[in-house]
Amino acid sequence: MEFSKSSVSWALPVLFLCFVALLNNGVHASHKVFTESQSLIAVNVRQLHRTGYHFQPTKHWINVNIFVDPISRRQGHTNSTLLSNYGIYVLFRNDPVFGEEEQPEIHSVIIEPTRDSATILEDECSIRRKCRTVPFASVGIIGSTKKAAALILGVLDFLSPMYYNGIYHLFYQYNPEGAVWGNIVWAHSVSTDLINWKKVEHAIYPSKPFDKYGCWSGSATVLPGNKPIILYTGIVDENNTQVQNYAVPANLSDPYLREWIKPDDNPLIVADQSINKTSFRDPTTAWLGRDGRWRIVMGSRRKHRGMTHLYRSKDFKHWVKAKHPLHSTARTGNWECPDFFPVSVSGKNGLDTSVMGPNVKHVLKVSLDVTRYEYYTLGTYLAQKDRYIPDKDMVDGWNGLRYDYGNFYASKSLFDPSKNRRIVWGWANESDTTENDIKKGWAGIQLIPRTIVLDPSGKQLLQWPIEEVETLRRNKVELSNQKLAKGEKIEIKGITAAQADVDVTFSFNSLDNAEPFDPSWDRYDALKLCSQKGSTVQGGLGPFGLLTLASENLEEYTLSTLMDGKSHMKNGNNAYRPSFAGFVNVDLKEKKLSLRSLIDNSVVESFGEGGKTCITSRVYPTLAIYGNAHLYAFNNGTETVNIESLKAWTMSKPLQMNH
Repeated sequence: MEFSKSSVSWALPVLFLCFVALLNNGVHASHKVFTESQSLIAVNVRQLHRTGYHFQPTKHWINVNIFVDPISRRQGHTNSTLLSNYGIYVLFRNDPVFGEEEQPEIHSVIIEPTRDSATILEDECSIRRKCRTVPFASVGIIGSTKKAAALILGVLDFLSPMYYNGIYHLFYQYNPEGAVWGNIVWAHSVSTDLINWKKVEHAIYPSKPFDKYGCWSGSATVLPGNKPIILYTGIVDENNTQVQNYAVPANLSDPYLREWIKPDDNPLIVADQSINKTSFRDPTTAWLGRDGRWRIVMGSRRKHRGMTHLYRSKDFKHWVKAKHPLHSTARTGNWECPDFFPVSVSGKNGLDTSVMGPNVKHVLKVSLDVTRYEYYTLGTYLAQKDRYIPDKDMVDGWNGLRYDYGNFYASKSLFDPSKNRRIVWGWANESDTTENDIKKGWAGIQLIPRTIVLDPSGKQLLQWPIEEVETLRRNKVELSNQKLAKGEKIEIKGITAAQADVDVTFSFNSLDNAEPFDPSWDRYDALKLCSQKGSTVQGGLGPFGLLTLASENLEEYTLSTLMDGKSHMKNGNNAYRPSFAGFVNVDLKEKKLSLRSLIDNSVVESFGEGGKTCITSRVYPTLAIYGNAHLYAFNNGTETVNIESLKAWTMSKPLQMNH
């Protein structure tokens, strides 16, 4: 998306939503093996910082989820001014607090596509060594232009979700023997509402030559005749050679599909000589072409070029590789956990994965092994050529759009026919030390599932928590028309602040005091911009927003603000806190800004402006825990702001969570 340098005279704001999580000593890649600790059974599971209403097993490590997508039950399918004068750039970020002897410049390290992975890793390690951070989430206004606005946002691994015969099935990588990655099986939980979950028997585990060394990620599809099938990546040797296998239910009359069979005619797909056999994984949900052939893609790379290899089949067993990838991009590194699906350009209903037509755009999402972030583009699927072409204004690479600009990875989506919606579900790792994960006996959570639709502008996606999460709301409190002058804050009482859902709209009388967007700012470098701004630094319009997970005397707090912000946590030594930042399009004709935050003990998920910009952070308070957590609204700008409406609820625990 382009910025208009000629329209800087409009002093419209940039909105920040900033987070910092208490993360210790770095984050490991999802496939790092911990030989000495992968089989240390958790005897005592620590409850501190465990989530109350997010999906997680009772103990040990989880990674990658898999829904089964029911989109392909039938053979045939029926097809079914960007902004006003005022726009806003919204910046979400995670902001570390540095020690007295450490250089703030480290915070501004930006991973750029032209740099090799060795340099990236060195910079990340230096950040982890030198940052000491504290948790917060904040949002703030610093500048924008009249013409346009573009987005930058600065161990459970998700396999696949499935909706089948009225039941949601979640398959996820799980270590039944420890709190780190290793001994991976496909665990399996079922639900009727995506909130309450019952664990059932593990669906897949290493047992045969085609997956002896590992059962990795994949997807599921419901074939005509209402027959589910799982495709997954198997590891066949110590060299990490990857093949694609399938599994089917042993008993279709079992509503929970407890037992799965891996037939002996596996593997279905073996890499040819043109494919990197150690980077060839994570088959997608299949879609059915008009020629009657099924298509899937796998993530891969050729040197530093990421790509999705496309395969076709008439019977779902015999697969033929296409001559060219569905799509590829230079200098992006290995692609994993790809997702490819259609979205409607004229409505909010979701579409099944095989839908094509003139009123459809396609989304290609990939998880990048090098950056550990997810990126997506919107574009056109040329069905006759089996090629995907991103729209001209899409950034196709490390500066591109993301589902979430925080701790969010390995997401998968499914079409839910019961409510005609598409749901995306992501994973957040613990970001703690391996030693701490072992001590507490668990690692990794699934975030709240989100509906996903195309923004009316056609330039990005919108995400919003599924409506079912609202059934957990209790003890509603409200504020309206509450003015906040410079330096004022007000406590939101009557709810459990450590486990809450907060939806707030701020309004203001004028944009005259908003800082203009500076054309010298790098439109892709929100992280650097964040490092120059702070929530405690008084501005004209803002910073203002929420202090979440705050201790009574503000020794600790997590800022969710409609400006920039700083956080503070007691005893934050040796913590690793990555920074996240980004801009989002917002129409400011009404002079309003909205923010929703889901707070759950050690995680904060925030959705700016109706889900245009999302960021997730893991936060680990030491004082603001359970009943000692507080919630405040505040304003540090010279311009008075108005809490036009604020609704907050205590969030209760589901009746059942994997018992």
